[in-house]
Parts: sequence; structure tokens; C-alpha cells
Amino acid sequence: MRTVEYKRKHRWASYGTSKCKEYLRYDFLCECAYCKLNEVDCGLVTSHFFEVDHFIPQTSDTTVDHSYGNLIYSCQVCNNKKGNENGALNPCEENIWGKHITNGFCEESGYICKALTEEGSLHLKVLQLNTRAHIKMRKQSVSRLLWDRIDEIVIDIQNRLKLKKSIDDEIKTELFHVLELIKSGRQYEPREPISIAVDYLNSHSIINDLIFKEYNLDISITFNDIVYYCELVIDASDIKSENLNKYIDTERLKYWSKHVSERVGILFFYPNAKRMYFFPIPESSIDVSKTKYHVHLTEKQLLNSSFTLN
Repeated sequence: MRTVEYKRKHRWASYGTSKCKEYLRYDFLCECAYCKLNEVDCGLVTSHFFEVDHFIPQTSDTTVDHSYGNLIYSCQVCNNKKGNENGALNPCEENIWGKHITNGFCEESGYICKALTEEGSLHLKVLQLNTRAHIKMRKQSVSRLLWDRIDEIVIDIQNRLKLKKSIDDEIKTELFHVLELIKSGRQYEPREPISIAVDYLNSHSIINDLIFKEYNLDISITFNDIVYYCELVIDASDIKSENLNKYIDTERLKYWSKHVSERVGILFFYPNAKRMYFFPIPESSIDVSKTKYHVHLTEKQLLNSSFTLN
């Protein structure tokens, strides 16, 4: 059985849709699928340095495949290097690191990747993965992982102190060893636009969790001990009316009803207006004779600290 590092979940998304990049970011572990540059190694720019790449490239003489299954989370450098060139391996179909090229994320290798196959050699050539910038990135990535390990050790020490347990010499030795290996300071942790929606829920004391389940179920919220799996719909427009009309594909509703055991809802979020509405999908049968299901949002569905679910 072939093992691949990245696996896209089933999403109702395509190139240009509002949450496409956010879904790719999650499915590709917040890193470039071609060179493994992670967002936390980019400092302040974080996800702004990453783009949506068409694996089968956009060309003037073919029909462009904008489907989610053709999209890759890529850093700007790899996206530009790859361009319309053929030869890059598909990270969702090939076990690139280990089968086709060596792992360059270690001091012993000099932070240089080497080809193990002809396909790996072409992959390295097309994406130019051994530039000085890539070598520096790998060093920073190793340093970050060391800092993460320090966090784990410190938390372990704090917990032991609280429980009045002794701190093993082994833990002390590892802590000092890791500190000696640090080459650079900690990078800033990324903060993405979708976190604004989570901040909104937290500010109103609404129990929530990012789940990113398949078929666009992004966030779970809890009311009266009932958990709702919700799609987050982000609308950057300004609200000009207290009464809002939305339309949902009935095919989507039918799928949720058939395949999702939890209660399902939709969160309509207007970040510019700092307002979020919650629409729980009715458990009763829905008229599927129409392609769209009409939702009329009112102030009663506005999520805030005093919100109650009737």
C-alpha cells in the first residue's frame, strides 16, 4: 500500500471559493506540499506567503481544472518555480520524502535533499529545492521543532513541581542539550482570518471547536448539551439590512441528513459588521423539489452572549 503524506478531504470547494485556501491550508498541514516550508517558519508573513497552486497547470490551450482535487497548498517560491513545467511529483499521490528524495531536515545531511529516483531528480530540478534559501529554511524548521520540544519539557517540569514530584536528571540533561542546539529565536505563531470567527464565538462564551470535517463542516458549537457541526459561511460584505436572505443547495442538505449523525447548522459570519448568525438545519424533512433552500435570517438568530436556542 502506498503511503502519502497529504490527503485532501472531500470539500465543496474549488479555486476561487471563499474558504478554498483555508481548507487546503488545513489539509496540507500549514506547509508547502512541495518543499515542506511551514507557516511558522515564515515569521510575520505566515500564510500570506502561501498560494493555491493548480497541480495540472493553467495553460492557454487547455481547459483549466479548478476542482479541489487539482489544488495544492504551495509557497510562492515553489508555485513560481513550478509554473507550467511538468516534472513535479504530486504530493497527494506520491510518497516524495523518503521514496524519491532524502529528508534534508537534519544537520548530518547539510540540510540538502538528494534524489533517490529519476522522478525525484526531476522534482528537485523543477522546484530547485536546494537553494541557499531552502537550506536556511530547513535549519530554521529544525530550530523551531527544538523550541517546541523545550515547551514540552518545561510543561512537564511545571506539572511535576505542582505535584511536588522530583525532576529527573534525564529531563534536565535533555533540556540543556536542546538549548545548546538552538540556532535562532522562536518565530511568531500564525493567525488566520478564520480565527476571527472563533474569537467571536469565544467572546460571547459560546462553546466551540475547530473540527474541519469533510464536506465543509468547519466548527462545532454546543447549546443545551447538544453539539452542532456547522459550516462557516464568511461574507465580507457590509450588512445593510437586519433581515437577510440566504440560499442553501438542497443537495448539500440531503448529504448532511444522510451521512452526518450529529446535528448540523450553518454559521453566517460578517466579520466587517462583527455579526454572526446561527441557522440550525431542521430535523424534519426538507422540500428537495427545489435546488435552493431559502433561509431568512433575523435578529433572533444573531449569536451573542444572550443567545438562546428555541
